[in-house]
Amino acid sequence: MIETERAGQGPAPMAVVIVTYNSADVIEDCLDSLLASEGADLRVIVVDNKSPDNSIETVVTWASRNGLDINDVEVGSAQAPRSELPWLTLLRSPLNKGFAGGVNEGLRWALPHKEIDLFWILNPDCEVTPGAAAAYRARAATAGPFALMGGRSYYREAPSLIQSDG
Repeated sequence: MIETERAGQGPAPMAVVIVTYNSADVIEDCLDSLLASEGADLRVIVVDNKSPDNSIETVVTWASRNGLDINDVEVGSAQAPRSELPWLTLLRSPLNKGFAGGVNEGLRWALPHKEIDLFWILNPDCEVTPGAAAAYRARAATAGPFALMGGRSYYREAPSLIQSDG
């Protein structure tokens, strides 16, 4: 069963892993939508797969513009994870490990943080509704044991068309 409340501390944080590669043109909208989330405590981990564009600079600039502390780390460095994840972590991969490899790096970074009990994997071109994270948390609390949960995604440019239903 997912722990929806920590003793006197409110909802447990949810880790969000986003893998970027040449995503400078879309990552800000994704991060903006996560920052606007309501009813959920998020810890966003952006894993950059050695983007040749300015994806990394875009994330760093976005964090600064929004007054957010960013944990900026090279994957495989000796830097230990902070005792608590900040709202935003940037993991810089020294090589492109593909989407699955990037997701694995993000999960590996989040797993030592025992306060995290849910993990949400997003593409950098996703924009979430303000209540999406809270809806996942609420459903997880009542779903019973599960390993994977999905939702319905719509195209931004054609919101009546379903992109995926899972």
